[in-house]
Amino acid sequence: MVFKVQFEAGNKNNKLNPPNFRGLKNVALEINDGYFYKYPYSSTLDYNSAKEDLKEVKSKGYSFA
Repeated sequence: MVFKVQFEAGNKNNKLNPPNFRGLKNVALEINDGYFYKYPYSSTLDYNSAKEDLKEVKSKGYSFA
């Protein structure tokens, strides 16, 4: 099982530059139905690492992650 922290989604395609995501690196882009964009942070097989990633995302102001 792969764990990811999704912190943003919408119909706008943002470039994957850290300044566009409050300094977060390791951001990926997933496209659903050709027009809906999801932005997960990191990808890990370890649940505890994912929990640490969630803390990092929330510390950047993404409280709904």
